[in-house]
Amino acid sequence: MGRQPRVMNALVRFSNLIAPILSEGNDAASVAVLAGRILESQRIRDVEVILLTAAPEITETTLFAIRSGFDDWHAVRLLIDQGKLPPDPRIHVRVHLSQAQWDKAGEIAQEASIQHIFLQAAQERPRRKRARKRKTADAVS
Repeated sequence: MGRQPRVMNALVRFSNLIAPILSEGNDAASVAVLAGRILESQRIRDVEVILLTAAPEITETTLFAIRSGFDDWHAVRLLIDQGKLPPDPRIHVRVHLSQAQWDKAGEIAQEASIQHIFLQAAQERPRRKRARKRKTADAVS
């Protein structure tokens, strides 16, 4: 059996993607067609990227190099230039990770999950107390 790809979905700022160069196969016409599809569907296709650094943690300022989806990047850039998209939209990407980055992403997800459980428990406790107070107040009235 082959190794599972280490890929994570993320929402990143367009400005964090390093500008690709149009290759010989890609032309302005295909970019314009993609831009039209983005406007019709109001959905930008995922762009596949890799981190430019070996740092295991992805932050708000992490830079990415585009692995595939070059035409999509250029279509978004065209729509930004035309004022049809905000100047720095967030777009969905599929991030290809090294083993260290994958492990760190797992640690962060585990930590977030634990914090979420604690927050839910903390939010439920006051609700129960308020419900008891309301029942008591209703019984007294």
